[in-house]
Amino acid sequence: MQIRRIGGDRAGWIALAVALIIPLPTLVMQGMEHPLQILLWLTLLWRLPQITAGQDRALWPVLALLSVATRYEAAFGVAGVAVLLVERGRWRAALTGLAAGAAPILLYGLWLKAQGWPFFPAGAQVKTAIGQPSAATQLLAALMKATENFYYAGPLLVLVAIALGWGWQEREGEQRGRAVVAGIAAILHIGLAGFGHAFRYEAWIYAGLMATLVPVVREGLRRGFAGWLPGAMAVALMALGLGQRAGRAWWDIPKAAGDIARQQGVMAAYAAAHHRGEVVVANDIGLLAWEGGVRVLDIAGLGSREILEMRRAGLGRAERAEEIGRLAREKGARVAMVYPEWLGEVPAGWREIGEWTVEEWTVLGGGRVVVYEIGGSEGHP
Repeated sequence: MQIRRIGGDRAGWIALAVALIIPLPTLVMQGMEHPLQILLWLTLLWRLPQITAGQDRALWPVLALLSVATRYEAAFGVAGVAVLLVERGRWRAALTGLAAGAAPILLYGLWLKAQGWPFFPAGAQVKTAIGQPSAATQLLAALMKATENFYYAGPLLVLVAIALGWGWQEREGEQRGRAVVAGIAAILHIGLAGFGHAFRYEAWIYAGLMATLVPVVREGLRRGFAGWLPGAMAVALMALGLGQRAGRAWWDIPKAAGDIARQQGVMAAYAAAHHRGEVVVANDIGLLAWEGGVRVLDIAGLGSREILEMRRAGLGRAERAEEIGRLAREKGARVAMVYPEWLGEVPAGWREIGEWTVEEWTVLGGGRVVVYEIGGSEGHP
């Protein structure tokens, strides 16, 4: 419905493009919250004319809150709407939406602090510059990440240029506001967020830009072919560039599912058979904990506060190995199943007792998992 409202009589083509190019089936197979994020973002763009006109005063903060509660990157879209509201002199509405969007981040951060964790979630700490040990390294990491994002953005930058260029040039119209908001959100995402396998993080940005710009280019071609030919060609080239990446995402679905079964599935089965109810040192907290029935000491830091704090402290290889070994002994872990590259230096008293390898993997963090027997742990020599 949102795409039909935004795209008019070309809604079917836009929906097909969104489904195929993002692509939605791959996101669904990942089993995460990204489709919901896309739905909320398209809903916000659909109702944008009413929001800026003051007709949907209650819906705007509700959508802002739900969007950011789904994924923090949605705050970029909320910021884009706030910019448009400020441009139209509606400061109070802009601040209301910004406050609603900030509420999930603030409330969840306070809850995390009450549990002894840092204010920002472990995922943000591990995968972004926030988790670096000092302000200087945080700034350097943020600059490097932004540079990498602009390099990988590729076709997205074409869409952003069209959206912002056309949006600021026009003075009125529903699509003008949508183009400006979608462009601002995309720029903020490129500079501050990330890009992942199969459009995992940036899918919402592509969905909004495609839903917004396809009707714009089509209407422009109706009014004057020559003036809009460059924009149409840019969108076509963008679609070709995205098509190659989308095709890979489609192609990788069965391979990725097989990867998980052959690695995390085997780890979970081994844990369930031999270590159910125990603490296991690992670098994966999903299937291993869910089906293996174990408590995980996560060397990546996503599920273990002590490891996250250790990462933030910036320990060297030897110090890190000593700390991981100490934590494993304290928690009574008898076995570790880890990527050796992620582990780095092997802690003292650990003995390799096995491994398994997945050849030609697609979505794994590594193809080789090593099993270590942990000496000195409770109930173990």
